[in-house]
Formats: sequence, structure tokens, C-alpha cells
Amino acid sequence: MGVYDTRGNYSPTPGVCRPAGPAKSSPESRPPEYTWENQPPRTLYKEEIKSSCLVGVRFLWSNGECLVGCPWGLTQEDGQVIRGTLDSKSFLSQVIEGRAHRIRLNPQFDPKAQLGGIRAELQEILHEILAAERVEADRLTAIQAQRSAVANGFYAQIALGRGFLYGAWGLVESGLEFADLANPFDELAQAAVAAWKSEPEPGKGWLDSFQEQYTAAQYRDLAAALGFDPATISREKMAQAYEAANYIFEDAASKRALRDFAAEYVSLQNHESILQFTGGMVFEIVLAALLVFLTGGTGLAARASVASTRLTPLLTRLGETLGKLGANLKKARVYEAGIAEGKGSGSQTVVIPQAKGITPARVSKPPTAGILMGAANALIDPRKITGYALNKDHVSGGPKARVFESALGFTIENADELIRQLHHGVRTTGSTPGVVNDRGARFRVDILVKGPKREGIVRTGWIYDPGSSVPRLTTLFVR
Repeated sequence: MGVYDTRGNYSPTPGVCRPAGPAKSSPESRPPEYTWENQPPRTLYKEEIKSSCLVGVRFLWSNGECLVGCPWGLTQEDGQVIRGTLDSKSFLSQVIEGRAHRIRLNPQFDPKAQLGGIRAELQEILHEILAAERVEADRLTAIQAQRSAVANGFYAQIALGRGFLYGAWGLVESGLEFADLANPFDELAQAAVAAWKSEPEPGKGWLDSFQEQYTAAQYRDLAAALGFDPATISREKMAQAYEAANYIFEDAASKRALRDFAAEYVSLQNHESILQFTGGMVFEIVLAALLVFLTGGTGLAARASVASTRLTPLLTRLGETLGKLGANLKKARVYEAGIAEGKGSGSQTVVIPQAKGITPARVSKPPTAGILMGAANALIDPRKITGYALNKDHVSGGPKARVFESALGFTIENADELIRQLHHGVRTTGSTPGVVNDRGARFRVDILVKGPKREGIVRTGWIYDPGSSVPRLTTLFVR
């Protein structure tokens, strides 16, 4: 049946189209034949787009100080490591592949290996110092056993942490009492503590703050008290000693080694036992050792204390080791806390905590070692000076007199000035014990004097006569 459209045209009903004859299969396509002239089409592969991100991190100490030039290592998601150093603003900015990343400061630092070696070196040196002091203590004990109690006052009673080592290691030159407002030891400590706790100006560090608070004049006063040339050690070195002490005091292993050393060292010097090991004690050990190391003992060993000459090589090694230990403990702090992690682009600030600042104890008076008991009333017969040491006509004193005049400028005419300086020197300078017999107990005191021509060391001999508590001058000559 068909259908009519709107125009009246007839169309038969559509049906399935069937071929009249048998079905024919479609011809098979032949594979293309390619030749040098007719090459196959090339397949183009589109590279997969890799993700990347921009990373920015700023590292700062807890006081706001930058870590300019500190090396860093950035580990990408694929394990590749990018290295560099922090810029002038303590910042790093890096485009990386992937998203996950991890940044560490001082990536080449090995805390276990580097700190372990220095701690072992420190322990060895401390043991050697104690061994040397035990030998000396045994020698002094044998001498003390032959003396009266009056003659056994070897050391001024000044505790460790308040200047004892400055004197025991021969570092003190000044013998004047320090006024409360002009104490060179306290001025150094106050300036160091204040600078450490303050927030430095942008682009500056705590050393800059220290130099602003600790003047060159104050530094010269300290140099005079400790008996070294201020030109040999900068103010920065003094500040670095304080910084090293801060990090050493927070290191359990180093603190334990120094605590045990201090306790035994003080007991060997006939002092009271240490009840509490403080940061001030660490600062004193570090500063005293660094002073010997930085000056090489020059100008210090001749001041008074026999300990300074006996221990100078060991103290030099100790100062060098403590300096390295403090610097490496600071690096370890950066290594452990200087870490930043993230995924994708972004910026962050990482704050690394500084060591807590220690507060050194007050040094109320110049620390000294080996001061003779009764030295304030020491007996000096003027005839020993005018008739002997400065008398060119004396049979045995003549050669000494000529040296006094040529080396220092002292003659009979200015003998009173020499006597005055000897009185002052025996009250403020350490002594070395000598022979003890039925005639008395002898000591030697090397006194720094300033003559009309120049200053020099005068070696003096003193004796406690049997039953006497006052030392008497027996001899003197220019060393």
C-alpha cells in the first residue's frame, strides 16, 4: 500500500532493498607499497606536559638575623637535588619540576661525624690538662706538708665562674680593685648579653649590635686587665667566645665534659667544690682558653702565674678546639632546624631558634692566683735595693745594677719608685713555691714594673721566716 503526499503524488510503501542477484564481497585493500620516493607517513608524538612550581623560602634566626650565604639543598619529587646558597636577604627562590619538595640548610654537614670528633678531641685535651695539674698538685702537697698553715695560702679564694681561671691561667695584669660602674669584666658580659637578646637592624647581625654597645675604650680596659695587646684580638673574637659558650652550654655532651673538668680542676687548686655548674663557668673556660689560643700566650705567660707557662701549649689547643666546637654546634643547630617542606608553589618563613644567652657572674675584683699570704705587709729593706740591686759598686750586685739601668732605667736616684712598684706587685701577682727548710719557706714572684726607659719583668725572691706570717724580700734581678 502506498501513500500520497500533500501534493497528491503517490508513492509506494518503502521496503528493504534486496539485491536481485547473489551478494558480492567487498574487494580486499592491498597494503601500500612504500619506496624511497614514496615513504610512509610519519607519526607525531606529543610530549607529555610536566608539572612545575615556584618555591620561595626565607630562613631567619629567632632574633631576626639573616643567614646570608648559608648553603642549601632542595630535593625534588623525582629525587633530583638542586643546591645553592641563601641570598643577601636570607631567601631562596627556585622553579622546580613536580610539586613535592624538601629543603635543608647545611646539607653536607654530618652532625654525628663532625661533632663526635671534636667532642673526643675536647675530652682528650681536658684529661691532659688535669693530668698536668695533678702532677703539680702532688708537688705542692709535698711542699705544703713541710710548711706552717700561714705559708700555704697559694691562691686567692675566687670561685670558678667569677674570674678564677683568668688568674690561674696567668691572664691577669691589672691588680686594681674594679669600681661597680667601671668593671671591664662586667662591661663585656653586659654588652654580650644585651646584644644577644636584642633584635638587630635589617641586614645586620648580633655582632653589629655588640660592637655598638661595647666601645673600643671599654675593650681597651678589658685588654689592660687581662694583660694582652688589644690589637692582637678584635672585639668580634671576644663576642664569638660568648656565642661559642652559649651553644656549648646547651650541648649535653660538651657541658658534661666541661662540668667534670671544672669540678676536678677546682678541687686540685684547693678550692671549694662546685655546687652548680653554670653558663658563666662555661663562658670563663671558653674565653680564657680562647685568649691564650688567639695570643699564643704572648705577653700572658710572663705576667705571673707559673700555670700559664706550664699549660700554654695545652690551653692553646683547648682554645682552638672550643672555638671549633662552638662553630660546629651552631652549624648543627642550622642543620637540624633549617628544614622546609611543601607541595606546589608557595612561600614560607622558617625560624631557627638561637641558643639561650647565658649570663656570666660578676667579677667583683681582679682574679689572681698564688697571691702570697700577708703580702699587703711584705717587708722590703730599702738597703736591699739601694745598697745591692742598684749599686754598681757592689761586688755581686754590680752586674744586676747595670742591667737595671740599661734595661729599665732604674738607678739609686729613682729607687723609691722601684720599691713602690715591688710593693704593689707582690700584692697583686701570683707566686711560685720554692725550697722549704729550717730557715723558712721560699717563693718566687715575677713582677711587671715600668721603668723610666721601658717596662719589664723583675724576678723577686721572698721568704717566710720561721714563725712569721709576712713575706720578706731576699733578692731581685731583671729577668
